[in-house]
Amino acid sequence: MVNSNQLEWEDPPRGYYLTDVKQKVLWKAEKIGASWVLTKWPVGVGDKLHSHTEANQFLYAQEGEAY
Repeated sequence: MVNSNQLEWEDPPRGYYLTDVKQKVLWKAEKIGASWVLTKWPVGVGDKLHSHTEANQFLYAQEGEAY
């Protein structure tokens, strides 16, 4: 089990986000490209509308709003 409080916020892969988003990688399976990641967005910023047609993706907002 991972304690997210012991992980540092880090920059995501270069060019993945257009803004200063930070992340904590909780789990990653390199072979299949799956991961569980906490992301922290700057206030007032959101991701552009897009889809992942061959993937499952979930968003849970702990603070603020999720659209």
